[in-house]
Amino acid sequence: MKLLLVDDEPVALRFLSGVLAGRARTETAPDGASAVAAFARALDQGEPFDAVILDIMMPGMDGIEAARRIRALERGRGREGACRLLMLSCLDGAEHQMAAQYDAGADGYLTKPVDSADLLAALANLGLPENPLDGAE
Repeated sequence: MKLLLVDDEPVALRFLSGVLAGRARTETAPDGASAVAAFARALDQGEPFDAVILDIMMPGMDGIEAARRIRALERGRGREGACRLLMLSCLDGAEHQMAAQYDAGADGYLTKPVDSADLLAALANLGLPENPLDGAE
């Protein structure tokens, strides 16, 4: 499984990378614009991401806009909904979750701080394998 981890906080990226080490191949991006560029590059190379874990609040292009652009890239390539989008945010109100899911096309939403068990459960709920590197890469 190949995941793109996006957060402007280096500590958050280290946490996500650590939890997913040995479970998935990961790439990181520090902001929304970098995430969209990495997503497009992966599509161009024929090695698309299986999932993107995306923080909502980032400087420049936020996670909601990045998710919209990722979904547009998928539609443009005939891959609509092929990648799972999991949004992370310190914003826990229902309006933020609805914006992520309905406006940006996210498949799931977790409120920070996220613990490893919740992260792995959310990925499993999205249909991603629990131990995706076991037996194959």
